Amino acid sequence: MSQNYVVTDGEVSSGLTISGYSDSILVSGGTATDSLVTGGTMTVTRGGHAEDTMLTGDGRMYVTINGTANNTVLGGDSGNYNIMSMVVSSANAGHTTINSGGTLTMSRGAEMHDTVVNSGGKVFIYGGTTFDTIVNSS
Repeated sequence: MSQNYVVTDGEVSSGLTISGYSDSILVSGGTATDSLVTGGTMTVTRGGHAEDTMLTGDGRMYVTINGTANNTVLGGDSGNYNIMSMVVSSANAGHTTINSGGTLTMSRGAEMHDTVVNSGGKVFIYGGTTFDTIVNSS
């Protein structure tokens, strides 16, 4: 059975967790804090805010149309994370850490700042603005 959460204007949700492929969190105008996405998709859009999000396993995150994601971590210190990804388009991502196996894709209208890319992490930039990025390699 799928777990699907919607966080709308003025709402604040903390500690949401999704793990199944068809699970979802939609943040549109509200705020989601301390979310864990080990499978499924989190979408942050239309003035929504995601704070302190962890993506692992098959977790995916889309930040689009004036959404904001701060303090997002892709991957962990152990395990095989092959699919986790974050896409930022016409939105803002700050203080993002991309560990081994994690992929961040940035496109037109996006802004990314204070990003750390650790060994094995990937960033694809197809447009937008990025600053204060640190790349660590082994």
